[in-house]
Amino acid sequence: MFGTHRTIHGSGGFYGPGARASPVQVRADRRVRLSAVLPAVGCVLLSLLALTVAYADDPLDDFPVPLGTEWAQLYPESFGRSIVAVPSGYVVAGKQNGPSTSSSLDLWTVLVAYGTDGTLADQKTFHLDADHNEAFDIIPSYGAGDTLDGYVVAGAKHQAFSEEGHDYYNPYVWLTKVGPDLEPVWESTFGDPFPDYGYAAFWDGSGFVVSGQYSNPNTSAYLLRTDASGVLTWEASWATDPRWLFMPVIHDVVPAPGGGLVVATESGLHKLGAYTSTSRPPDVALWSVAITDDLRSVIAVPGGYVATGSTQISGDTEHADLVLLKVTDAGSIAWRHTYGRASPTLGASGMNDSGSEVIAASDGGFVVVGTTYSYAWHGSSDVWLLKTDATGNIAWDIVAGDSGADNGAGVVQDAAGALVVTGTATYDEGLGGGPAPWIYAIRLPGGYLPPSPAFTYAPRSPFFVEEPVHFDASGSTAGGPGDAVVLYEWDFGDGSTGTGIETTHTYLAPGSYTVTLFVTDSNGIRRETSQGVTAVGLNVQWERKFGNGSDWFYDLAEDGSGGALLCGINCISSTNCGTWIAKVDNRGETVWNGVYPDTYYGGRDGAQKAIRGHDGHFLVAGFRDKATTGETRDVRILKVHADTGVKIWDKSFNYAGSGDEAVDIKLVPGGGYIVAGYATTGIDVDAWLIRIDEDGNVTWHRTYSNTGDQILRGNAVATVTGGGFLIVGTETGTFSSQPIIAIRTDSTGVEQWRYTIPYEAGSRSTAVKWATQLPDGSFIIAGTLSDDYALIMLAANGSSHEAISWGGTYQYDYIDDADITPDGGYVVTGTRYDPVTDNDTYVARLDNLGNLAWEEGFGDVGVAGENGEGVGYLDDGSVLVLHSDYFDGVMRLTRIGPNALPSGDFVYSPAEPVATQPVTFTATLTDIDGSIVSWIWQFGAGQGEPVETAVRFIDHTYAAAGSYDVSLRAFDDSGGELSVTRSILVGEAPEDLCPADPDKLEPGVCGCGVADDDTDHDGIADCVDNCPSVANADQRDTDGDTLGNACDDDDHNDGMPDAWEKAYLGLDPLVDDADGDVDRDGVSNLEEYLAGTEPAPRVVVGALPAILILLSD
Repeated sequence: MFGTHRTIHGSGGFYGPGARASPVQVRADRRVRLSAVLPAVGCVLLSLLALTVAYADDPLDDFPVPLGTEWAQLYPESFGRSIVAVPSGYVVAGKQNGPSTSSSLDLWTVLVAYGTDGTLADQKTFHLDADHNEAFDIIPSYGAGDTLDGYVVAGAKHQAFSEEGHDYYNPYVWLTKVGPDLEPVWESTFGDPFPDYGYAAFWDGSGFVVSGQYSNPNTSAYLLRTDASGVLTWEASWATDPRWLFMPVIHDVVPAPGGGLVVATESGLHKLGAYTSTSRPPDVALWSVAITDDLRSVIAVPGGYVATGSTQISGDTEHADLVLLKVTDAGSIAWRHTYGRASPTLGASGMNDSGSEVIAASDGGFVVVGTTYSYAWHGSSDVWLLKTDATGNIAWDIVAGDSGADNGAGVVQDAAGALVVTGTATYDEGLGGGPAPWIYAIRLPGGYLPPSPAFTYAPRSPFFVEEPVHFDASGSTAGGPGDAVVLYEWDFGDGSTGTGIETTHTYLAPGSYTVTLFVTDSNGIRRETSQGVTAVGLNVQWERKFGNGSDWFYDLAEDGSGGALLCGINCISSTNCGTWIAKVDNRGETVWNGVYPDTYYGGRDGAQKAIRGHDGHFLVAGFRDKATTGETRDVRILKVHADTGVKIWDKSFNYAGSGDEAVDIKLVPGGGYIVAGYATTGIDVDAWLIRIDEDGNVTWHRTYSNTGDQILRGNAVATVTGGGFLIVGTETGTFSSQPIIAIRTDSTGVEQWRYTIPYEAGSRSTAVKWATQLPDGSFIIAGTLSDDYALIMLAANGSSHEAISWGGTYQYDYIDDADITPDGGYVVTGTRYDPVTDNDTYVARLDNLGNLAWEEGFGDVGVAGENGEGVGYLDDGSVLVLHSDYFDGVMRLTRIGPNALPSGDFVYSPAEPVATQPVTFTATLTDIDGSIVSWIWQFGAGQGEPVETAVRFIDHTYAAAGSYDVSLRAFDDSGGELSVTRSILVGEAPEDLCPADPDKLEPGVCGCGVADDDTDHDGIADCVDNCPSVANADQRDTDGDTLGNACDDDDHNDGMPDAWEKAYLGLDPLVDDADGDVDRDGVSNLEEYLAGTEPAPRVVVGALPAILILLSD
């Protein structure tokens, strides 16, 4: 192991010549097939090469170099197992695959030497036919004067491959020494001809201790020692002592300070007692810890040992974390950390992570190399390099690899402090031209400072499903000087991912999610941070009612601004009905409303489907009743103006029989419309397509028959990319056991193929009224299969179908309408029907794969007759649902959306209002996720129409006393509505004591005819205020002239203005001091004023108070 000084004395024996090839350096921008360098004569030998790799757009052309690495190397058809650092560079040991004449199984040891700059310095394969071998560990060997004299390799070898019972699966433990030139010096094998492996070795001063696996046939620990020449001095296995059968396989071994050995095994860490050059350690461990951990590497450190491997997550056989722990000399755990994801997320191909080797870092911490699946964002698995502090806490990590299975095996830190990692990468340049294992070696400068990821998001949790959430990672920072964050990756916790410093994501299903941001810096260091968020279901924004028990809407069409057009039937009596159309705005308020009876027959007319036309006006498709002429119905299509409801044109179509109806209508790309329904001739009922132009004129029409005498009604139609149509029908218009029949036509209605979706006997099945074509050419039909809701996916060529069905809680679940969402998903509405209890309106949202995101029901328990008729998905993520309530005899239009409604109340003043006096109403509402934009007030019965304001307060005067129900409807900027109603009691108007004064009911302070105004707001009416323009509640009037001091410029009326007196020391504006003589100059104060002279020193503003001292003569 690197960092431990080992000296090997002597050498002996000779290992036969191996295959050696000249190093070949391959340019990064060239793809070289190995077959191009395979010799065609003699024994098949592989010309080995190394490949310097660099970033490229196509990972199959160039294997990616991790960011921040100094160099990266690939070596073909090989597995990297172990690495050592020497002054001249690094040597990697592993195994290489290749051709064999004796078996289809072929492997041999490969040694690859690199210079410190990553150039290929030397290479060696140990390919002797019939003697297959592989390396698991390599250590340097030093001779006299601490001079490097070669390397010792531990592994496995098939000593007699061609003999019976000796094959690839039954090797011996193998120990071999090579010189500095990688040529063999000696070799030894140990064990029985069963699967025995040498996994690790160390030099103990006079020989080698090797750990591994012994099998005969049971698998257990194997521990042996040789002298300096590889001659066995002792061995320990269950063959030497049965108690060793219970010692797990040993993957690594280190000498214990003071004697003994510490071994890393498949079942924890164990300390064995002392040994000598000729006697093995005692069979019973001195201590055992972490026996649930599968440990692969251990090193001795001050005060104990540090080991790494993996640990199984309890209760999950498919989930293991990398484990790193420190054990004291006494065998107690000082600290233990596990690293790996708790659940699959961005890039994870699995949940098994493991450590392969741990080394002590030059800064006192540790470096671990291993393999990760849970963080393998490149592909199947990736090389994982972790740097920790002295207590095992992770400081930074790097994940390296490509789209295949890549794993980390060994790591060293060289004298310059750089880290060099080896392992195995899957690359596309194998012998067969496909993916194959390659030794992977990279050099990193180390000393990284990891980036710090951070993000915010809005709106804050909890937010609504269907509501776009903006995520911002601009608060993330790079770690070191000159570093930069180069990649931002997001895992939103619902199976969706994203990239970019800012991104937006919309959750479809209510629930709690963990959002994780991954940032990668220019060194390839990746860090992550997570926050939990919660998405909640949609709120009902508003609900409107229409009809009076004989009026019904059957469909809606969005108008592009949040409103919709509704269509159906309006009946005055059972024989007098007209097509009913209404337009509502984004608040559900009626814009216009009209009944359109057929002017020719005047019977029962109705509309079953509505669409917004190419020009923005609306078309409705349905029927007109012709009972008065002995016939039944014709197809009827109307076009009405979107803004006014004025009829633009009105067309009817009769096939030739007694019962024709239109059930669906769609826009045709390029202009015009396609109408689907059915035509009746005698007892024959056939599906019917009618192609009309923009003016409602027929371009062509065709009917489609069922087999035999069976009925076929066209229920839905879809346009087909490139021209043509798909009409979907059933045998009846009710829910019963019947097949669904889909017919594909060309652009003129000529049938191309038909496909029958069978039914399950005893269940109900119908295509209802909705079908569409998907971008990939396939079709989606919304309906019911086996009494469950279903989305039926029909192949583009009509060759097959698949169905996604759900429900089952209710006896019959059916869909009556659907709409596509911008993300390729669906909203559907219909009925959840149970004849014993009731049936309710049903609404559901599905993603683009048909997975159910959420579902809602509308209706009262135990009340029948509630059904979903139409549904529309709006741009802001809201859903409009048109549903019938036959129990209450009304149609309901409900908007549910991702928006919190306003909350609060309103107040009014005065608290005890009386008739004829204004009452001020003030809304005290708030909106947590927006703002309130409109207030609509209704002041009670007999108080006029509702009043809409753009401010939260309004005045209203009641003419008469009484109790009034005041209602406030407030709308926020997302269309959400809050309704508040309060009853207020208005008292009788007081007696009018000033009948001639329209502004006063009583005289008040000033009497009738004079307003009790208080201009200066000092509480004293102007009519009695001695200074009405200046507030003077004290009404002080020093000179008694009825002019208050606040308005009097000479308060004492002494002839000297107050302002003049205040300017001189000794004068007082509130005292009659006109005859006084402040300065005793013989001239009175008044005379001084009149003469314009100074009666005394002036007052200096801001000066200290002056003291005037008068001295007598």
